[in-house]
Amino acid sequence: MGEADDGGARVARVELQMLRLRLLLSGEELAQKAGIALSTYQRIERGEQNPHPKTMRGLALALGVDE
Repeated sequence: MGEADDGGARVARVELQMLRLRLLLSGEELAQKAGIALSTYQRIERGEQNPHPKTMRGLALALGVDE
């Protein structure tokens, strides 16, 4: 798969999913809180798309993760 399949990206996807599940959020709920389309979030979580830094910031805020 390209860049989205490197080790660091894989770890980030797993962490993203773990945080989402820990907060008992569905993918749809997290996408809505982050201000992104559900399909975009799903592609990020599956490793099919690398998120834009602005998207990552929205996800971090939605998950309550500080910089």
